[in-house]
Amino acid sequence: MKTLPTSLSFRVWELYCAFLIQRDHFSCDDQSNNNDIWYLYEAPCTGVATFSTCSTADFDTRLQLYIGGCGALAQLACNDDGEGCIGYTSVLTSPVVEGISYWLRLGSYHP
Repeated sequence: MKTLPTSLSFRVWELYCAFLIQRDHFSCDDQSNNNDIWYLYEAPCTGVATFSTCSTADFDTRLQLYIGGCGALAQLACNDDGEGCIGYTSVLTSPVVEGISYWLRLGSYHP
C-alpha cells in the first residue's frame, strides 16, 4: 500500500466555516471533541492517505476525515486511540481521489 504525502493548509474562511459546523459533528464515539483544528486537504493523486498523531502528540487526539462543503459534510473515516499508538494518540487512513478536497478534523478528548 502506498501512502500519499499530506500537505495541509487552512485559510481564514475555512476556519470560519469549520467553527460553524463543528458543533454538529461528533467524534468516533459520539462524544464531543474539544479544542478542534480543521484542515483542508486536497489529494494530489488517487490512493490512500494517512494522517497521524500516533505517539507524537502529548494529549489524547481524535482524527476525523470529511468530504463536502460548509453545512453539508459527510464523515468518511474516524480514529480515536490508534492501535499501537502511545498516549491515546491516533492514526487515520482513508481512500482519497485526486483533486478532491477533504476536511481533516484534529480534536482532543476532554471529559
